Amino acid sequence: MKTSITQTTDSRLEDFLSIGCSYFNFHECSVAAVSYGPEEQLISWHSNKENLIFKVGSLTKVVTALAVLQLAEKPAFDLNDQVCKYLKWLPGRDVTVLDLLMHTSGLPRGVPHYSNPGRRKLLMELKDWQQMKPQVKSYKYSNLGYILLGKIIEVVTCMSYADYVQKEIFNPLGMADSGFGNSGDRRLTIPHALSCFSENSKSPFECSPIPLLSAPEASFDMYSTTGDLSKLMRCILNKGTYAGKRVLTPTSIQVLFSSSIPISGHLNSGIGLLHIKTRRSSCFFLSAEHWGHSASMLLIPEKQLGLVAMANRSSAGSDLLHLLQTAKRYLQGDISACELNFNYSNPELITGLYKNEQGDVLQIESRSGMNFARLNQGHVTPLIYKGQQCFILKIAGLSQYLMRLHMVRQQCTGIYIGPYYFEKAEHKDVCSKPRFYQSIAGIYTHPINGRIALFERKGLLILAYSSLQEATLREVTPGVFQQENGPFSNERIHINRSRKEILIGDLKFRHTQRQY
Repeated sequence: MKTSITQTTDSRLEDFLSIGCSYFNFHECSVAAVSYGPEEQLISWHSNKENLIFKVGSLTKVVTALAVLQLAEKPAFDLNDQVCKYLKWLPGRDVTVLDLLMHTSGLPRGVPHYSNPGRRKLLMELKDWQQMKPQVKSYKYSNLGYILLGKIIEVVTCMSYADYVQKEIFNPLGMADSGFGNSGDRRLTIPHALSCFSENSKSPFECSPIPLLSAPEASFDMYSTTGDLSKLMRCILNKGTYAGKRVLTPTSIQVLFSSSIPISGHLNSGIGLLHIKTRRSSCFFLSAEHWGHSASMLLIPEKQLGLVAMANRSSAGSDLLHLLQTAKRYLQGDISACELNFNYSNPELITGLYKNEQGDVLQIESRSGMNFARLNQGHVTPLIYKGQQCFILKIAGLSQYLMRLHMVRQQCTGIYIGPYYFEKAEHKDVCSKPRFYQSIAGIYTHPINGRIALFERKGLLILAYSSLQEATLREVTPGVFQQENGPFSNERIHINRSRKEILIGDLKFRHTQRQY
């Protein structure tokens, strides 16, 4: 039985994380890695000081899922029970508790709530869903589903969601710095939102402080520290036990890791986590956001390894996950210290000349394993790799966008940079394409949720939630578009061409005079 943990440091890993913190513009960042083997170790890194508190966004769903798995250890509660058994007021449909856990209920993502919604608000949201025909169960991410799970916990336990989690999870694990709402602690970092699509923006990572907002507790309102989440990860990796205290049974942990449904390719949805199975091991992960905070968690059960990272900047989940994935490979010995950097692992894949419709020429070359770029006859600048086939540019005029590779059969045939598409010169000549959506392209704004961009690139209509998050739109009926990819894949939006308005859920964005 393990009752203690050895804290270690690694200067090479710390240097890598510190550079990443600067590249991705994290005002505060905290990272922890737990290796739960014969010699249990904890590696912690903090950009400023220890025990900083962050909102962890949808990592809350992991805690909610564990709380539901606890309930399922009792005979009177079953994951295959229909939701309406516990929520009598819910419209009757063939939806189970497990469906809510795995995002297979067909429920919409849900409108933004800044507190716990009551029954009346939930029924209003469920009105359209109730009228839809039940479909084959497939993955559709839903914050609303986890709000309902919080309501089920309250019905079954006769306690508030927050009180139950505090008593049955936080207290046994000694997670003294975790809770919901505003902790009132000065260690709670100031949230920052991206200030994208502004005229003065010079980087996709430019951000500014915003007020701290609340959210539905069971869905994404938890706050915590990397120290507390390290205890949670150790409990999960040790089959439900931490410091001699059993929080969940091994059977519950087995259910957590064995339940999955395909999303696309090797990606699966699990209980509270996403799941990728490789030839070597299974990786469970989640990237999460709150209003102005982000977090990511990575669990590799076969290696008894867990990593977590948090930062006080919005839309940072993928950046944090890139840091964790690189750190994971380093800790497992898959890469050496000299490979612990922000270089692209296959620089020869993208070297060459690229041209866009405007006649600009982008040249990418490789030197000593690093990539450099030059636009027309400008300065040569390094390319900084940030994972997911994306790079940070330092080129004037393009530095406010991310550079994304267009891959075809493992070959780079072009590069997306904001509204521009640069095609590889050796691939084929770039021809101008007719503009079908020029009349509705531009910047749209919402008084609370900020700006989004709509533009046409390579004949396709693109919706950019930020410089970091894009979705390709396909028109299914006049004015109704479906998001083909991006953070909210398969969800529909409405575009009113005459009034130049975009309706996303119940959020109305109005056209401005600014251009992207």
